[in-house]
Amino acid sequence: MIRRLCIGSILLAVSVAPGAAPSGLTTHGSLQFDASGWYREAGGIDSALSFAGMNMLTLNVKTPLLKTAKVEGLIDIYQVYGEYAGLVQGTSDSPALSLFSGRTPILADLRMLYGALYLPWADITLGRQVVNYGKGTLFSPLDVFSSVNLLELSFKRSGSDIAMAAFPVGNLAGIDVVTEFPVGAGDYASSLRGFTTIGGWDLSAIGIYRHRSREGIGGVAFKGDLLLGVTGEVAARYRRDSGDMSVEAMAGVDYSMKNTLFFGVEYNYRERDNGHPMYGNHNLFGSVQYIINDLMSVLLVVVGVLPEENVLATVQYSWNILQSVSTVVYLRYYRFEELGPMLPQEEAGTRVTISF
Repeated sequence: MIRRLCIGSILLAVSVAPGAAPSGLTTHGSLQFDASGWYREAGGIDSALSFAGMNMLTLNVKTPLLKTAKVEGLIDIYQVYGEYAGLVQGTSDSPALSLFSGRTPILADLRMLYGALYLPWADITLGRQVVNYGKGTLFSPLDVFSSVNLLELSFKRSGSDIAMAAFPVGNLAGIDVVTEFPVGAGDYASSLRGFTTIGGWDLSAIGIYRHRSREGIGGVAFKGDLLLGVTGEVAARYRRDSGDMSVEAMAGVDYSMKNTLFFGVEYNYRERDNGHPMYGNHNLFGSVQYIINDLMSVLLVVVGVLPEENVLATVQYSWNILQSVSTVVYLRYYRFEELGPMLPQEEAGTRVTISF
């Protein structure tokens, strides 16, 4: 059934591609081509140098902005080669659905497919959405509905199958109620969030319950400016079955100079690792971006994990060649002991994106 739903969504998206879209729907998307070389030390690996590649079609279909309703879908369809194919086959918790599992697998990731109804007293949405409660770029103790793909250059977020009601309370405050559908054997959650803006600061308080693990989460989040941009979240977790209680927190700052140089730093503390394969008790994220001109920029991103001493460092050079064509050349360094031979030590690659 899930396979049929995904394939049906693909056909719907393709049928409303530019030039074929019926009135009342708008469509945009991109074609992305990735190619990279992987290097591993010659310890139990047949070849120190190997190839990885991916072709991806992204389609976003939605109704124009209406006062009473909206329908939107977003899907990634991608074919992977070489080391990327092995990485996909070795990852059991991927949100993507396999459409073809040969030597060059073809997968589909239906990231959004939902309908929204805008009533005078509430906004009601139903379906798959990207729900991002967090204030940080990478770390968020309160993001149980969406996760970040740390290995993707753009830190792409996953979607969740939910029902949500958003109740406005004045112009700058509101209450959100979200419940996730119990799909498969994984955990699912329900939440209540209240938020407001006071003196230019965004403030929110959130209560979450994860049904299968019987875990309750309560926390607060804030974002504002104090010479630097400041973000923070604190969450307390309690498991009813074991009586185990733990704390998780995130603090971040960001700053820009003359809209040319941008800095960002985040620190995440996890008293318990919560089963994440790439994070530990102390996690750091930092980024520095230099805008050379309107067409070119350089970005450095570093993720560090302690006490495991894991590191992911990426340098990207971006160039907008034409109005709808952009390219990225990048170098990456990996050190994640738990993932073993799945990742290289170094990767050099390029990405070309054609938008339509």
